[in-house]
Amino acid sequence: MLERLERRDSVPVRQEVQLDRFSAAEAETLCRHLAGLRLSADSLEHDASSQALQVTGLLGVDDVERIDLDALWGPRPRTSFLRVPIGTDDQGDPVMLDLKESAQFGMGPHGICVGATGSGKSELLRTLVLALLTSHGPDDLAMVLVDYKGGATFAPFATAPQVSGVITNLSDDSTLVERVYASLAGEVQRRQQMLKDAGNLSDISAYRRLRREQAGAGASLPPMPHLLVIIDEFGELLTARPDFIELFLSIGRIGRSIGVHLLLSSQRIEGGKLRGLDTYLSYRIGLRTLSEAESRTILDTTDAYALPALPGYGYLKVDTTTYTRFRAGYVSGAIPDDTEVEVDEAPVLRPLADYPAIPVEDEPGVETTEADALDEEPTGPTVLATVIDQIARRPASGSPVWLPPLPEQLTLDQAAGPAVATAEGVRVPSAGPLRVPIGRLDDPRGQTQGPWELDLAAAGGHVLVIGAPRSGKTTVLRTLAASLAVTHRVEEAVVYAIDLLGSNLMALDGLPNVAGVGLRSDPEVVRRTVEEVHALLERREDLFQRLRVDSLPAARAAAGPASGEMLADVVLLVDGYGLVEDFAGLEETMLTLVRRGGGLGIHVVATATRWNDVRMQQQTFFGTKVELRLADAGDSAVDSKLSATLRDAPAGRALLPARLFAQVALPRVDGRADRGSAAEGLAELVARVGESATSTAPRVRLLPSVVASGDLAPAGRAGMVPLGLHEATLETVTIDLEGTDRHVLALGDSQTGRTSLLRHVVQTLIAQHTPEEIVFAVIDPRRVLRGEVPDEYLGGYASSAPLAERLVAAVLPELQKRVPMQVGDEPEETHLPKIVVVVDDYEVVTAGSSSPLAPLVPFISMAAEVNLHVLLTRRTSGASRGVYESAFMALRDSGSVGLMYSGDRTEGQLLGSERPQRLPTGRARLLRTGEPTITVQVGHREQADDALGGRGFGDG
Repeated sequence: MLERLERRDSVPVRQEVQLDRFSAAEAETLCRHLAGLRLSADSLEHDASSQALQVTGLLGVDDVERIDLDALWGPRPRTSFLRVPIGTDDQGDPVMLDLKESAQFGMGPHGICVGATGSGKSELLRTLVLALLTSHGPDDLAMVLVDYKGGATFAPFATAPQVSGVITNLSDDSTLVERVYASLAGEVQRRQQMLKDAGNLSDISAYRRLRREQAGAGASLPPMPHLLVIIDEFGELLTARPDFIELFLSIGRIGRSIGVHLLLSSQRIEGGKLRGLDTYLSYRIGLRTLSEAESRTILDTTDAYALPALPGYGYLKVDTTTYTRFRAGYVSGAIPDDTEVEVDEAPVLRPLADYPAIPVEDEPGVETTEADALDEEPTGPTVLATVIDQIARRPASGSPVWLPPLPEQLTLDQAAGPAVATAEGVRVPSAGPLRVPIGRLDDPRGQTQGPWELDLAAAGGHVLVIGAPRSGKTTVLRTLAASLAVTHRVEEAVVYAIDLLGSNLMALDGLPNVAGVGLRSDPEVVRRTVEEVHALLERREDLFQRLRVDSLPAARAAAGPASGEMLADVVLLVDGYGLVEDFAGLEETMLTLVRRGGGLGIHVVATATRWNDVRMQQQTFFGTKVELRLADAGDSAVDSKLSATLRDAPAGRALLPARLFAQVALPRVDGRADRGSAAEGLAELVARVGESATSTAPRVRLLPSVVASGDLAPAGRAGMVPLGLHEATLETVTIDLEGTDRHVLALGDSQTGRTSLLRHVVQTLIAQHTPEEIVFAVIDPRRVLRGEVPDEYLGGYASSAPLAERLVAAVLPELQKRVPMQVGDEPEETHLPKIVVVVDDYEVVTAGSSSPLAPLVPFISMAAEVNLHVLLTRRTSGASRGVYESAFMALRDSGSVGLMYSGDRTEGQLLGSERPQRLPTGRARLLRTGEPTITVQVGHREQADDALGGRGFGDG
């Protein structure tokens, strides 16, 4: 019997009742049903995922697999806009977080969340994000989710249309930190400009109201959703980049009016790092902290430090009005087996007799699994994944705040646009003439990515690319040449290239637009390539003067297509500009090209390792500058801090003067972004372009290695000797022994062609004159000219210094007779034969301070009066001293034609200002007084048969 007291109308009433029987079996059955329950939330031994409130319950979503997003994303009352549940309080009531500003009765717009490892911070952020995504459409809300260290927290939300970007692993890539800063700063500026363009509106609320009004009238402004920026581990971000606080402060000041909401999250935080930002943080979420000081920093109390060591518990503090303890929702758990729960229906109590006691060992169909033994949750689709899968099917709207980072490698067609076959061959899109796409440009502040084009017509027309070894400098040149070939016809652009580092540019030689490629291993081709461009510059200067025009387009219009002039823009690629000084005469020519070429349609695109590799006076002419990864970021001419972020960047990542980054494309149009097979891709591009080309660039004219004397154009008259071929024009160069070229001096090392020059001149003179018109005196200490002069033409032959002195002594009386003794005197004979003194290897006969030609010095300057010619050669070695020998000085000062064959540059200036340089056999630099130095391939003549004898000079 059990007595029970009841109150009826405030009067106690006593009743007697009798309990039902409760057997041991029935008690066991009840216990088994109660075993599935858990202890209260304050217990330390419970399953966090089971007790945490799921967001589906808070949002009233009965079936997470079939969510009506149209209804949830529809117009919302002002009070519920940006207001979502994040958990429950101690009484089980929902705890709401309202991101609106306080003037709209919200808690925002900015806040901070701090929680130690294991406090449930990541799950709280996921719950908040998922609640907002489920209840707000893309036109109302956008998000940028940043995780400085990892990426697991926000990774599931990457496909949601409201998420403008999920940015992770900033600590591993410093370039991403710069992009985050620029992207957020650019979004702030963009929103300010949108408010201004809409009529200088005061805030986002006015903008959205005006947009709704215009939409009703048939027109509409572009959407401006509220933007929530969540930065996880922002404390680590501020440690690595303290200047980020300035951006946070800027958003804190103006974020309310432009609709940008900031939520900063971190495991730990020090008050000093906030540096005034805390004044803009209107709501604070404190999960369990590791110290009382951190709790005070966030909540001004130590309560967060005293929270249970269980995930999800925390405090929400809003200014001084709200201070609530809550338990965060849990969205990462598996979908319940039965999601259709009748919430409003009262539970039905069933008699215990309906649940008979069944021993565990006799329970049919039940097996104990390993998961049961370990008390693990069953696996399967989670609430988060299921909801996001449905949200991701909806289209996005608005402007993306965050674009994917630049790829580590891409192809030319991926950067510029698909390569298509046209009547002019393979082509990729280009913005205009001389705008050459070479990669992809990233402008996070402007929230755009697009083709990176080098404008060769801008900033003086020259480009300088700086970068450390293996940074992609050569790839820039190869891609530029390939891009020119697929965007410009040969009549529009022609490429010349010199590779002073190796042979990486040789692959370009097959392109129709490429006129020639000079490699370091072939200095002659290098020099000819530069001289060809220099000759083109001089011709264009003359043409512009004749046509009275000041630009290449004007010259094209004035000259017309029938002019025969090559008026295409010329691009000279120089890989290794700092090595130009290693090539004799090349530095001065290059300086001329960069100084005067820009206005004449000649563009120099050069690479160097450092800025200092280019002389200061030349740097100013390179108006377009590109910086790749530098060996020392402090050498950057753009920004040393930005340059330092390229330390681990892939090859081809460039920093531009506008403080933007770009990625150089691989020179291929097959869509295969594979650096390992870039050579094959370039070869395929060259083949495709070459097959469809209708014309090719004029090749660099190169002298042949041997020019036979018989292949030269014949002389116009006696005394005119066809010397060889002009390097620039490949036309015959002549010397006039009857005019200004009375004497010939030739210097060079052994086996360079000096003696062949004497054979060629002697045989030419013999062919032009009879024995009565010319006579030769030959000094040949090495006896290589024996038999070159027939007996009837030979006046004397000397093979040693003593014989040479005797031979000169025999010539003197003949010359003296020809010298007028006083004014008006005439020579005794009116037709005096030419006296030609031929001297080979002069250094041999002048050894030991001997000077056999010294007696001829007075007659050398009056050669025209006495009809004298001297042909003299000597070795380059020791010539720096030998040039002071009296006869040599007399010949040099008389204006003799000089030929400088191959020799050692260290001998100094031997003829005029010319220094010896390494040249092929038979190649010589031709010097004439008052004329520019040219290079010729001297005609070669085979050696004649041996012969001795002759008429003789007196007793010689």
